[in-house]
Amino acid sequence: MAEQLMGLDLNLDLDLRSRNHPRKNKNGSSFSTFSGIRYLSLFRTFYKLCILSFLILATTEVSSSKSKSQACSDCDQGKCINGSCVCLPGWRGSLCDQCYGRIRVQPGKSGIIHDGAVNYTKDLACSWLLDAGESKQRILLEFHSFATECSWDHLYIHNGDSAFAPLVAAFSGIVGDTAAKPRLKFQLTGRYVFIHFYSDAAYTLPGFNISYTFDDCNLQCSDKAVCNNSICQCEPGWSGENCDVLDKGCLFNCSQHGECLQGKCHCDSGYRGLYCDVTEGDLFVENVKVQGSLSPTGQASASLVYDESDSLWLFGGYKMGNEEVGKDIFRFVLANETWLKVYEAANESSPWPRYGHSTVFYKDKFYLFGGVCEGKIKADLWSFDLALHEWTQLMQAPRDLVGHTAHVVKDMMVVIFGYSSKYGYSSRVLEYSFDSGEWSVVKTTGALIFGGYGHSSTHDILRGKIYVYGGFYSLSTTSYNLTDRLYQYDPNTKEWFFLSYSGSARYLHSAAMINGLMLTFGGSTYSDAQRGGQTKCFTSDFMIYDRDCNTWHNLPRVTEENVAILDRVGQSMVSLNNEIYMFGGFSSIGKTDLYKILPGSCSYFKTEESCSKASSGVKCIWVTDHCEVLQQGFKNCVEKDNSATCSGYNTCQSCLNNLQSSCNWCGNQCVSPQANLENCTKDVSSCRNAVAQNCGIFQNCLSCQENNECLWTGTMCEERQSKRCSEHKTCTECRKNENCGWCQDEGATKTGRCIDAMEDKPSALSSSCQIERWFYKQCPQTENRAEAEKTICSKKSCNSQTSCVNCTKARCMWCSSWNQCIDNNSYVAYFHYGQCMDWTTISNTCKESDCSHHKTCSECQAVPKCGWCNDKTNTGTGTCYDGSMQGPIVRVGRNSVVDSSVCPAERWFFNDCPKCQCHGHSTCKNDTSVCKSCEPPTTGSQCQFCSNGFYGVPKYGANCKACFCNNQADTCDHVTGACYCRTRGVIGMNCDSCDDKNKYTGNPKNGGTCYYRLTTDFQYTFNLSKPEDQNYTTINFLNTPSSSDRDVDFTLNCSSTAFINITYTSKSFPEESGFISGHLCDYFRTKFEHKKHTFGGRGNTTFMVYVYDFKTPFLLQISFVQQEKINLYKFFIIFFSCFLALILLVAAAWKIKHKVESYRRGRRLEVEMQQMARRPFSTIAVEIEKKSNPVVVDRRDHIDSVLRRRKKIGSKPSSIALEPLKDNKAAILTLLIQLPTGNSDYAPSGISGLAVGSALVAIGSNRKQSLDHIKGDRPKMRKNLTYTHPDVCA
Repeated sequence: MAEQLMGLDLNLDLDLRSRNHPRKNKNGSSFSTFSGIRYLSLFRTFYKLCILSFLILATTEVSSSKSKSQACSDCDQGKCINGSCVCLPGWRGSLCDQCYGRIRVQPGKSGIIHDGAVNYTKDLACSWLLDAGESKQRILLEFHSFATECSWDHLYIHNGDSAFAPLVAAFSGIVGDTAAKPRLKFQLTGRYVFIHFYSDAAYTLPGFNISYTFDDCNLQCSDKAVCNNSICQCEPGWSGENCDVLDKGCLFNCSQHGECLQGKCHCDSGYRGLYCDVTEGDLFVENVKVQGSLSPTGQASASLVYDESDSLWLFGGYKMGNEEVGKDIFRFVLANETWLKVYEAANESSPWPRYGHSTVFYKDKFYLFGGVCEGKIKADLWSFDLALHEWTQLMQAPRDLVGHTAHVVKDMMVVIFGYSSKYGYSSRVLEYSFDSGEWSVVKTTGALIFGGYGHSSTHDILRGKIYVYGGFYSLSTTSYNLTDRLYQYDPNTKEWFFLSYSGSARYLHSAAMINGLMLTFGGSTYSDAQRGGQTKCFTSDFMIYDRDCNTWHNLPRVTEENVAILDRVGQSMVSLNNEIYMFGGFSSIGKTDLYKILPGSCSYFKTEESCSKASSGVKCIWVTDHCEVLQQGFKNCVEKDNSATCSGYNTCQSCLNNLQSSCNWCGNQCVSPQANLENCTKDVSSCRNAVAQNCGIFQNCLSCQENNECLWTGTMCEERQSKRCSEHKTCTECRKNENCGWCQDEGATKTGRCIDAMEDKPSALSSSCQIERWFYKQCPQTENRAEAEKTICSKKSCNSQTSCVNCTKARCMWCSSWNQCIDNNSYVAYFHYGQCMDWTTISNTCKESDCSHHKTCSECQAVPKCGWCNDKTNTGTGTCYDGSMQGPIVRVGRNSVVDSSVCPAERWFFNDCPKCQCHGHSTCKNDTSVCKSCEPPTTGSQCQFCSNGFYGVPKYGANCKACFCNNQADTCDHVTGACYCRTRGVIGMNCDSCDDKNKYTGNPKNGGTCYYRLTTDFQYTFNLSKPEDQNYTTINFLNTPSSSDRDVDFTLNCSSTAFINITYTSKSFPEESGFISGHLCDYFRTKFEHKKHTFGGRGNTTFMVYVYDFKTPFLLQISFVQQEKINLYKFFIIFFSCFLALILLVAAAWKIKHKVESYRRGRRLEVEMQQMARRPFSTIAVEIEKKSNPVVVDRRDHIDSVLRRRKKIGSKPSSIALEPLKDNKAAILTLLIQLPTGNSDYAPSGISGLAVGSALVAIGSNRKQSLDHIKGDRPKMRKNLTYTHPDVCA
């Protein structure tokens, strides 16, 4: 039983102290004033009862835990072994229901991949390697469910054996629904498909469940077939080589609006479409049947431009596959609907590759500007000669931009908004002159606008205006959102104007003019405010904006059969001849289709009402008896916004300075003069500068400093002050005022004065300041003039950081898959198509994405892009590299190449790990995972621990170090090296100090030890049963008696087996002298006589007690006592004195009580008399019956006699007055009292025989009274009489 107890974690706190109430130390000991020690038998009995109770509770807990552990039978991706789930490789969680790392897929032609039975976790990476068994197979993936966070959590599918293989798709958001299960199929270039999932550290969603099938059919084999030996076997009702021809009839029966002839629908009049499901009055989206086999691959954020002749030109764009960015130019000939590849003239320089750029056509040349090229945002401008097919690089723009738009206005190229790596989200307009070849940043007027990335813009040539809609913008370095704003820009007057909001914020959509209307399509409506919610990333909405009426109209969705096909972002759109062509885009995969969008026909509408409401890409008007097209510029508004003339200006200056109309500024809005609002003004001078009020919108130094009204303070953009220069006492305040500059005092570095400035030089009135002491928009930092004049915007931008650590320390975002640093709010601008497969903003996580940082095979393969090179010793060590199934991968620029020289094929592991995992400290037995014998000082099944007496983490080939404990411990913590000190009171990492906070003293170094200092005449109890006490085997004490004329009684009581040594020292004998050694500690008591030992004074004898070789849990009681003999003379004097004092105290208390009660009775009588004296007086008439002769009572029966007695008793006179007191608990009762008449029947002559009496009574206390029975038989019934009048005297 004792051995079993030593294995339990006991934490008993037994009270084995003396009868007096003890005080307890922090160290777990307790002490009390000495008054005798409990009997040893009582101590042992109590201790055994506590141990028995603990064993019962522990047994109950163990059985309970066993029953709970049996629940692991529900393991999802693992096996239940010994009551716990042991997960398969690539899974984790208590029930193995969360994917993690490389998941091993069972070989076969079909299977299922999913992220687990529960919502996926944050910051997660999982990967699957699917093996078709042979090359040139086709894979079909069917999405049963898919829900991840849009734009942030992606499932990547690669046509190859690694994350470096060509990317086929990047799925995100909501894909499909319960009714429609999307499918993806593609032809394998090898035998593998690599799939990996990445989730950031923000939100989690249900995840995905996807089934896959390999077969050997061609890619065109439709879903209406089963592949059998490379042959499409059609389902019933389908035929053709690819099973895509319906045997009988047409699909959907031509929507009941057409005739099916030879498997094709011939629509009735008024209907059109493949299935005759679109009326001629609706907007019609037609898939252009391209002739020939040549076609561009799926490209997004490309530019599609009309050359004003007969062709559409396609430049660049982001695409998936072997090349992530398009390098080719394609031309679509409208006449024969064919694509042609344009071959460029031999030239050393060209703008490729890039996407997110803009392209315009002007005088037989295309002008391409900006965009992203090799991960960098560009500011270069290129021209492409239509005749020579040659590129020429022109003057670089003032800023780099991506996600902008551009239009040709006269001889200028107008560039609107975009995102810049240096300036952030731009609200500026740039102009490039085709004639002069010069760039300029336009100083605009009008409304204060907020520009951004991914907007659309259209040029209304008839009105001479540019309409800018939607986009992604940011107002701080960490926040960003979408907008549904519509701006109007006048390139002639450089004025901005607000138009009607659409009510649907979006970005990466497209827009074009058609019949004087602006048509917008698609884009993403997901914003950061929706993060965590389930939503689709791509839309297929059509919206129409009518500038004449300043109104928006949502067009009906296309038919359900085509809605999933049209969902996309980043498509290109161009308008010509009142038709719109749309190409490409992105919807988890790159889109390669070309659509033509045709407006509705006014002639379809047969009523005036339907004609006037037509908005399907055309405006109609009812003329006499038919509907016809309304010519552009003529207004026919059903719902017109009449307030748009003034409400389009959102600042005071733009409201009062506009040239279009006369407006008033009232409070915070611009209104027409007819509004009749209060607090209005027309005085422009009273307006505060609008830009200055909104300096906070500029997110970095460069964008802030280009506005003279604002000043960058180092962390934020603030409004410049407008005080007089002389009022600024510091350089920091001075430079905030654009009209001032700082003149440094001669010979000083920190003092100076603020003076007027003219542009960037001292004004004529302040010309006394020498130029070498002049500072404008900056302050002197050092005596070095060159250092002082460094621009305040010299801090490196995020884009210039080249390492993860430096990037994250600069509060930027690092994308490890691109080795690129970007601003925290620019993820969407750089990686909207899922290009970044792993990112972080925390420097501590930088190593996680670096393969070389991982030291074990399992950790290495948990990163999708990594593989393991086993060490040639085959002991479990190795190196983690970027890799694929074929071998390690070396990056050459942005290309990835397999380099087998880095690791031989026989030692390369990508989809599994070597069996032997002994961390470099042992080989394995006969090609198994069992380590032969771990090299000392390592131990464990995989040599993963240090042996006793050593510490460290011997994984990854590391070694163990010996424990250093000053000879005060037998072992230490196997990982940290913290010593397990065996003596209570010895503390420290190396057992090198005493716990002086808890009264331990001494020096444990060099063979010394620590003692607990005991105070004489106190009894101490030490409880060593807590978990932190389990390593103690020794405890030491010392005591120095203080009284020189008394003996010392020593008592020691131990709860279990231990041994004691007692020694003593003094000034006369400084060396320890033994008193007892090796004595068994059970109950030990002895006396040290003062005649043999010198106590107190100069002798100063000190006793040392050593208790050792015990095992916890252990309790002991110890005391040193110098008792004085009882003096009987003093005892009796004190006793009788106390007794006499007690008697006097009792007598005094009784006397006080008697006085108090007497006083209270007097007060009560006085109150009663006062209440009676306050009674009101009144007259009352009383009727008194005449007294009759005695009635001869017939006593013939006993019952009649009883009744007469009751009647007599019941005829008592009642009260004539009852006067309640204020508290309604007492009252004064007034009664008529009959005076006694003696033996006569009447009162004597001259006396009335009546009197009036009063009494103070309690109200409401009813008292039951019973009658005395007449002697004789007891009546059969007894009745309690209750009187309702008060009858209790107060």
